[in-house]
Amino acid sequence: MNAYAASVSPCIGACGIDETTGFCQGCARTRDEITKWRQEDGAYRQKIWDTLPQRFEELGISCRRLPWNRNEIENFVHTSLKEKKRHMDVRRSGRCRRIYADSPP
Repeated sequence: MNAYAASVSPCIGACGIDETTGFCQGCARTRDEITKWRQEDGAYRQKIWDTLPQRFEELGISCRRLPWNRNEIENFVHTSLKEKKRHMDVRRSGRCRRIYADSPP
């Protein structure tokens, strides 16, 4: 289990439940999952984190919080840019931002 994921919420502050799917349009959790998040243990939270990638894909959500600590994020960015990915979408200070390989830090 990823201890960091079990402690951080996937909420990105773009809340709105889609009445058709029942999922939040920001974090892809259900109302019930959102409500229980703080009361439940790490195993419950990890189980939800494990379902989110598929939900994001199905809902077309491209900007989301990753359950990574700072070192994991830095390693991902370094590896991705090294592999010459064209760009990354990063949410910082409440906004999604597209970063290109040649963008300043």
